[in-house]
Amino acid sequence: MRVIITGGSGLIGQTTTDLLAKAGHEVVVLSRTPDKLTARGLPHGARAQGWDAKSGEGWFELVNANTVIVNLAGENIAHWRWTKKHKEKVTESRMAAARAVVDAIRRSRRTPRLVLQASAVGYYGDRGDEELAESSSSGEGFLAELSKQWEKAIPVAVPGRRAFLRLGVVLSRRGGAFPPMLWASRFGVKRMGSGKQWFPWVHEDDVAAAIRFLMLNDIVSGPFNIVAPESVTFREFFRTLAKVRHRPALLPVPAFALKLGMGEMATAMLGSQRVVPRKLIDAGYEFRYDSIEEATRQLMS
Repeated sequence: MRVIITGGSGLIGQTTTDLLAKAGHEVVVLSRTPDKLTARGLPHGARAQGWDAKSGEGWFELVNANTVIVNLAGENIAHWRWTKKHKEKVTESRMAAARAVVDAIRRSRRTPRLVLQASAVGYYGDRGDEELAESSSSGEGFLAELSKQWEKAIPVAVPGRRAFLRLGVVLSRRGGAFPPMLWASRFGVKRMGSGKQWFPWVHEDDVAAAIRFLMLNDIVSGPFNIVAPESVTFREFFRTLAKVRHRPALLPVPAFALKLGMGEMATAMLGSQRVVPRKLIDAGYEFRYDSIEEATRQLMS
């Protein structure tokens, strides 16, 4: 099938493009600078297509009944401080990309096979030890509101099936949260805040594989938690990093220090979300990395 990926040059987009192209799908990566993306190199079976990140202009003709649209586009949420300007930029970039998807589908006058819309486990907010499945209610705070808006940006009126990828913290050596946490581990960090908060992680390979699994399943729809089945706390995560690296983990980073240095962004580190991938497991998906030790060993190899 044809897979159109927005945000294909990002961490998840690159891994997903590689997997789907190797699996024989026709992959079209939308980019505002397609020539640069092509020059950097794309796997065999993938190509770049220009778009303006706010409409279907230049690519809506690609949408047909055998097309899957994977919308991953959006400004990187990581920022030393979540200023008002940065939060507005993060929100608007996601809404604009979703509007572009809607515009392309409507202008094509054809119904795609599936639209996979990125979201995040931030949808649930800070929930302590509560187990959070896809049926759990939404939470409060910037990340929760952002995730709710993200999901609502693809309205029910748009023809075709929709599924929402409530992504956990994606672990990869190539970017995202893992390299900074690995750096912290090198200095002996054993926890951030109390360390009791739950850490909803997932290996990058499982994100790409789960996307392909959902593409090939003709009955899936609605939200899916894209997190590993093994729940761990921040303390357990840093303990595992130390074990794999054969280094001590002795230094606590108190909550006030995180808040002082990172401002509101510290809530992403201090909030607790015990998220479970119930719908993925019930649908028959088998995780490649279902334990944090296995995942970190692979990333460190």
